[in-house]
Amino acid sequence: MFDMQHVAKTISNLRKQSNLTQMELADKLGISFQAVSNWERGQTMPDIAKLSELSEIFGVSIDDLLGNGKSTKVVEKLIHEEPMDEDLSTEDFLDVAPLVKPMQAEKLFESVREKLSMKELILAAPFLHEKTLDAMAIDAARREKSFASMIGLLPFISRDAIDQCLQFVIQDGIEIKKLIMAAPFLGKKNVTDLADKILEKGTIKDLIALAPFMKKKKITEIAMQFAQKEGFTGILPLLPFMDKDELNTMFQHGGDDEE
Repeated sequence: MFDMQHVAKTISNLRKQSNLTQMELADKLGISFQAVSNWERGQTMPDIAKLSELSEIFGVSIDDLLGNGKSTKVVEKLIHEEPMDEDLSTEDFLDVAPLVKPMQAEKLFESVREKLSMKELILAAPFLHEKTLDAMAIDAARREKSFASMIGLLPFISRDAIDQCLQFVIQDGIEIKKLIMAAPFLGKKNVTDLADKILEKGTIKDLIALAPFMKKKKITEIAMQFAQKEGFTGILPLLPFMDKDELNTMFQHGGDDEE
C-alpha cells in the first residue's frame, strides 16, 4: 500500500529543493495549484501520467516518489509499457487503480478478477467500466440470490443489469429486507410491481420503508388495505407519500356508502 504521507512529504521537499512554488509546479504540469496542494497534504495522489512528469521535473525515480514496493513496480511497468509479469495481488490492484487510466485499470483487473471479494470490487468500482461491473454484479446475484453484499456496487451498474440481478434475487421468493436495501436503485416501477408480492407477508413498517421508492397510487392502495385491517392510525406516516386524489375519491365513496 502506498504511504500517502510519504508521497506528500517527498513531493513537497522536492518542490522546495527545486525552488518552485506550488503555482509554478502546477503550471509545469498543466494542472491547478490546488491539485499540487492536495498532493502535498496527502489528500490525493498524482495519477500515473503526472508521476512520470514529476519524475522528469525533479530528476528522480518513481521509487523515490512512491517508495520501493510492489505497487511501485507495477506503476513503473505501466509507465514504460512493459509486460505485467507480476503475480498481482488485490491489494496492489486497489493501490494502483486510482492512479491509472480506465483502459489500464481494466487490463490490471483481468489479473485479479477471480481474486477480488465483493467488498474489494466495490472499492474498485469507480475505476472500472460499467460493462465489466454489470457482468460481475449479475454473476454475484446469480450465486448469492441476494443484494445484501452488493448494495455498494448498485450505483455503478446499469439499470438493465439491476433488472437482471433482481430476477435472480427473487427466484427463491422475495425477502422484504433485500428489497428495502436495494430499493433506491431499483426504480419506482420495479418496486411497485413487486409490492403486492412483498407485502403479502410484510407489515406497515415495511411499507413505510419502501414508500419513498414506490408510485403514490400503489402506496395508497396498499395502505388502505392495511387501514381496513389495522386501523387508520397505523398508516399516518404514509400520508405524505399517498395520492391525495385517490384518498379523496376513497373517502367520498365511503361517505356515499354510509348514506
